[in-house]
Amino acid sequence: MGRRYTTLFSDLYPKLAKETKVALMPFFIEPLAGDASLMQKDQIHPNEKAQPIIAEFVVEYFKQYLTR
Repeated sequence: MGRRYTTLFSDLYPKLAKETKVALMPFFIEPLAGDASLMQKDQIHPNEKAQPIIAEFVVEYFKQYLTR
């Protein structure tokens, strides 16, 4: 998608979180990166096998967030 798009996209959420004073959850696809078996053919979107991993990541993040 190109460097410009990627930069604008990745910079958007931290900026928005700061402006609105909300917590920013880390990018949930990070644990899937590099494992093609967990991604759809486009290698951008997670597939069905990735969903439990994403769910666990989100649950763990919120557990830690709520105990702070």
